[in-house]
Amino acid sequence: MAVDSCGSFVDAAEECKVSQPALSMQIRKLENTLGVSLFDRSRRPVRPTEIGQRVVVQACLVLREAGCVQELIDIEGVVVTRFVSDLEFWSVLFPCLTQQIYDAVRNK
Repeated sequence: MAVDSCGSFVDAAEECKVSQPALSMQIRKLENTLGVSLFDRSRRPVRPTEIGQRVVVQACLVLREAGCVQELIDIEGVVVTRFVSDLEFWSVLFPCLTQQIYDAVRNK
């Protein structure tokens, strides 16, 4: 999501509080796993491919739903440590998304 909104890996990495090589590596790993290119790196600003745009939209839905999970946790008073530890799984798929969810949960 950050690469899409920032238009560059450098700016997205800064926004996500990770190094640019780490962000690039995670996105490349995801692309290799999925067998598709998510971003057109030949253009400036960097833009998602057609399938990349669909993945970005889905990531936004995941983020919104994660907010709903946090609301449920707040209502029920459930300890959030398990939820936060499960975010490690998402870090491979969406490093910036994971950081945003983690920050939201931690600041509650």
